Amino acid sequence: MKTCRFVPRVLLYRRLRLAIALVLTMAAAVVGLSPVTVSAAEGTWTDQRAVGGGSNRSPAQATFNGRLYMAWKGAGDDSRIFFSSSTDGRTWTPQSPLVGGTSTAPALASFEGRLYLVWKGVGDDPRIFFSSSADGSTWTDQRPLVGGTSVSPALAAFNGRLYLVWKGTGNDPRLFYASTADGASWTHQYDVTGDERTDAAPTATAFDGELHLAWKGEGEGRVYHATSTGGQWSQRGVLRGVGGTSHGPALTVFHDALFVAWKGVGEDQRLFYNASTDGQNFGTQAAVGGGTSNGPSLTVFDNRIYLAWKGAGGDQRIFSSSSTDARP
Repeated sequence: MKTCRFVPRVLLYRRLRLAIALVLTMAAAVVGLSPVTVSAAEGTWTDQRAVGGGSNRSPAQATFNGRLYMAWKGAGDDSRIFFSSSTDGRTWTPQSPLVGGTSTAPALASFEGRLYLVWKGVGDDPRIFFSSSADGSTWTDQRPLVGGTSVSPALAAFNGRLYLVWKGTGNDPRLFYASTADGASWTHQYDVTGDERTDAAPTATAFDGELHLAWKGEGEGRVYHATSTGGQWSQRGVLRGVGGTSHGPALTVFHDALFVAWKGVGEDQRLFYNASTDGQNFGTQAAVGGGTSNGPSLTVFDNRIYLAWKGAGGDQRIFSSSSTDARP
């Protein structure tokens, strides 16, 4: 009599992936192509945890001086900007108001011993403002930056400079950028060359010696990608492995891989992520618990990758989840 052995679902999944990889590799060998690698984003994420405060826009995250910081626009018609911080990613300080106000999500970044915050003005004010802090508590007065936008700007530190990237004002779908070496004097605005067009907030991060930029296409759900070493930008390409989104994506680097996270297309409020070890080839997307009606944010703190987002639909609570083993 034969014994039927139970095979765990995870093991069956891994065997299926290996079988697919073997078939594709053999097929590639027959036609003389390079072997094909099949992979999928993996990792265990914590249950979503609510962070104090609320917003009708995406929160921003950054690591600075051994703390995890989060900043967001107030809930509903409240245009104030608030922030909170944590030493463990679970317990947060009470929300505190920051300088200025916005009608979209702000952006945060750490650069040369200071924490920088940028944001679009309130209502129809397209100007971009910034403030910075040396201790994460006391902030400089707001100052206007070059250019203007109708959505959230993005910040990223790369090669000794702090880069600002943004979509144009009103119906201008072009992408622009400027940079600074000291946080005070900024370059003129420059076009991100090519056919880059968006109607949502872009995202940027430094990875493998390049500045990586990602954005949702204008009037469509595909996510595009370009890179720069500080001069010209590469030709744009679609981020394969990103199913599509109706809002701006998020980028960060974790465990020597480039991670991207995004909200689903249209009414799909699920959260997804994917990762790549070379910044170009992504595997199969994976879902993270929770849902949102806006784009999420990503950062890394204390050897964990953190995903933060506004709740789904009319839920204006801010949520966070993290992982120590997320990987391509």
